Amino acid sequence: MKVIIEHCEPVLSTWLLLEYKYASKLIGKRNLIFSNVKNLAKGKLQRIGTTFSESITKLPFKKAELIVLDPKARKPLKASDLKSNPILVVGGILGEAIPLGRTHEFITKKIRNVKARNLGKAQFSIDGAILVAKLIEGGKKLSEIKARLNPEIKIRKNHSIQLGYAVPVIGKKLKITPGLIKYLKKDIVKDELKLIGGENPWQ
Repeated sequence: MKVIIEHCEPVLSTWLLLEYKYASKLIGKRNLIFSNVKNLAKGKLQRIGTTFSESITKLPFKKAELIVLDPKARKPLKASDLKSNPILVVGGILGEAIPLGRTHEFITKKIRNVKARNLGKAQFSIDGAILVAKLIEGGKKLSEIKARLNPEIKIRKNHSIQLGYAVPVIGKKLKITPGLIKYLKKDIVKDELKLIGGENPWQ
């Protein structure tokens, strides 16, 4: 399975890069393409896939080759959709708690009559969506794939974070983006240090 990730965020954040790296690990560097990549992000993304400066909406791929994973699509993704080895298009977007329909606005809407499929009602991370698609390619039905919606991740003894999307479950294990929990722990510590070490507004 080949995948094109349309990079839609203005900045290549650490969180986003972690998701991209896991996507590359899931399907292999040779099978991953990044479109709409500007100069600052290109160097990092070339290490984990092929990059194009142009948007997927302007690249010369045949529409018949593409399937856009779009939460607003009417039909769910099935194994039969992937039998002809299409290229899966995924929005490189860090989702909001309430989905804003950006994949539809930025990609699906701009490629007239392109085939679009959803992954059910749940919103997944970029790498999570690719993992689900890979399981479907392997013969799983969407209804057979387990996922946990908005899982709560324990960061410290009395501190946890709730992820605002669904995470695939394989066996009994949440398939959270590798390195994400470690990153979140560091990020929380940085915020706490800012509070402790900042300037005193009362002086």
